[in-house]
Amino acid sequence: MAKGSVRKKGKKWYYRFYIEDESGNRVQKEFPGTESKAETEAMLRKAMEDYDSKKFVAKSDNMTVGELLDIWVEESLKPKTLT
Repeated sequence: MAKGSVRKKGKKWYYRFYIEDESGNRVQKEFPGTESKAETEAMLRKAMEDYDSKKFVAKSDNMTVGELLDIWVEESLKPKTLT
């Protein structure tokens, strides 16, 4: 599971967590949140769940082009847009 935290810069909160890059190294990524700590923590939990379920940064030896296309179709092309 990804590990993350939130921090405040000025008036805005940011969330960050570690992901695995293409070469398998752990890299920390930071994203802007909101002015509310609770909302930013909720965004962090959602982002970590999405990462754990989809692995949006994948190692090339773990994913084939077909699998990548399946993810693209699933996320980008909604069934209602295929009519």
